[in-house]
Amino acid sequence: MNEACKIGDTCKLEICCFDLDSIRLAKSLGVPNIEYCIDYQNGGLWPGSQLLDEARNLFPGCLSVMIRPRPGHFNYGPDDLALMQEQIQQAIVCGVDGITLGFAGSDGSLPTTTIRQVVGGLADKLVLTFHRAFDLLKEPDQALPILVELG
Repeated sequence: MNEACKIGDTCKLEICCFDLDSIRLAKSLGVPNIEYCIDYQNGGLWPGSQLLDEARNLFPGCLSVMIRPRPGHFNYGPDDLALMQEQIQQAIVCGVDGITLGFAGSDGSLPTTTIRQVVGGLADKLVLTFHRAFDLLKEPDQALPILVELG
């Protein structure tokens, strides 16, 4: 992991980039941290390993990638979870510094078992960010310490 991306560091600015041109612009402006995804209209999706490889080659700073297999709700079934784990492995191979992902049960609960299944021990290897699915949680105050504990 890029040493400048550790959770204890102060993040001056992170830009969400939806294409390679925006990554080039962020780099030229000296932005230290970006989150890369595609499909702005649907709130951001996994860009694929080919585009992610290109992003990593373009951007020397802290690079996080969206792990989200499809648009819509954040209550994922077994096929979605398997795809997310595959995306995480591809992201690691591409050399990202972090991943951004989120989960919410259909009832607004935080599915901790599912999160543990997907992220496992990744907090030691990557910066983990829980995205806007947090806004859909019924009890975010109770979810926050659990998410911190999960890394």
